Amino acid sequence: MSTQDNDPKDQETAPKAAQTISGDPSTAAKDPGKSAEELRQERLREAERAREERLAKAAEEKEERLAKAAAEREERLKKAAEEKEQRIAKARAEREAAQKAKEQADRAEAAKLLPSAEEIETTRNQLRKRANRLRQRVIAQFIILVILPTVAAAAYLHFMATEFYEARSVISISRLGNDGGQEIGGLLGSLGGGTSNLHELFMANQFVSSQALIDHLEDELGVISTFSSEAIDPLQRLRDYPWLNILKRDQFHRFVESSIDVQTNLMSLYVRAPDRAQAVEISYAILEQTSDWVNKLAVDMFNARIQSAETTVEQARTALTEAQAALVRLQLETQEINPRLRVEGIYATLQALEAERQQIIAQIAREEVRGAAVQIPAAQSRALLERTEERIATQRALLGHGAGETPLAGALMRSELQQLQVRIAEETLSTALQELLTARRSAELGRFVFQVVVPPQTANQPEYPDIPVALLMVFVLSLVIFSTVRMAWPR
Repeated sequence: MSTQDNDPKDQETAPKAAQTISGDPSTAAKDPGKSAEELRQERLREAERAREERLAKAAEEKEERLAKAAAEREERLKKAAEEKEQRIAKARAEREAAQKAKEQADRAEAAKLLPSAEEIETTRNQLRKRANRLRQRVIAQFIILVILPTVAAAAYLHFMATEFYEARSVISISRLGNDGGQEIGGLLGSLGGGTSNLHELFMANQFVSSQALIDHLEDELGVISTFSSEAIDPLQRLRDYPWLNILKRDQFHRFVESSIDVQTNLMSLYVRAPDRAQAVEISYAILEQTSDWVNKLAVDMFNARIQSAETTVEQARTALTEAQAALVRLQLETQEINPRLRVEGIYATLQALEAERQQIIAQIAREEVRGAAVQIPAAQSRALLERTEERIATQRALLGHGAGETPLAGALMRSELQQLQVRIAEETLSTALQELLTARRSAELGRFVFQVVVPPQTANQPEYPDIPVALLMVFVLSLVIFSTVRMAWPR
């Protein structure tokens, strides 16, 4: 778009310039010497210059207006920015003031809620007193639950507890070797091929804690009476507690104890008594009684086995005798000592007669072919054939194929069955005799050997009670009780 189109002043002066260009009478009258064309060109130039001046002036005015508008705009933006900063600063100041007011209000509220210095000091004193009381209670509980039991246990163990000597012995139970020679059990037996029996060791271990042994020791040595007397301190003294179903036998393991080492096949026996000699005496009594009991078990076991084998032998002999008697009765009844030989002979005779019969039949057939010339020999042959068939029928009747009171075939069957029963009875008797021999040999070679590897011995000083260990156990138990009480009632 041109400047002329944009400037309204140019639009107002355009008709005037056109009027000037088209001809002005006054101008033509002033300069009569110039032609109309020249005048027209001059007027056009003047109009162009005027127009350029006006355009320049309009451009300057426009630039001034634009500059003024830009300055005003910058002024407005600057003022708006200043107002915005003022609003932000004011809002910040208001927030800070509100924050300060809130903090002051919180301080005032906290000042109302928090106790005063006197109240704090009073509370601190109360807490100190409470902590002191709690500390004193903990100390009192520790003294009552830990220190006093430990001191009481130490005093009891030192002044009242009965001192015990311990007699320790080691035994081994083995048996004689199967080769007829005695083998050494225990450690030496394990090196030399001995046969040690854990089963017998466990049985002996059970016998040591049995009521039978306790009764024997009471009858022989009065052990239960000794351990129940006033000479034993109250805690270790044997007593019956019927309401708890605890008897003296259940507490006897505190004085007599045994254990088994399955690796060495040895049993250790521990006997505790107030006197060294008494401990050794009780140990020897237990060893002797245990040895007798183990040997009695072995004797009873082998006697039962031998008795069973002897009973079997007697039954086998009776069965053999009955079978032989039945065989003899059968022989007397049939009048045949050995029916088998008789039957074999009859079958051989039958075989020969059958062969002869076939020959006679063949001879008769040949004679019939010859005709009338041989009638007499043919009749003889038929008579011979009849006699042969009669003999065959007789032999078959002996076998039971015909009528008869004692058929030979039935007699043979009964004889064979009875002889079979006799052989079975003989084999049964032979087996029973072998079992009896084996049982007797096992009884001779399988006897138990009760060996005392280490005889009962005691130390020169009492070994029980073990005061350090006992006090440690009491102390640990007291600590557990104390900890339990503290957790149950922490304050």
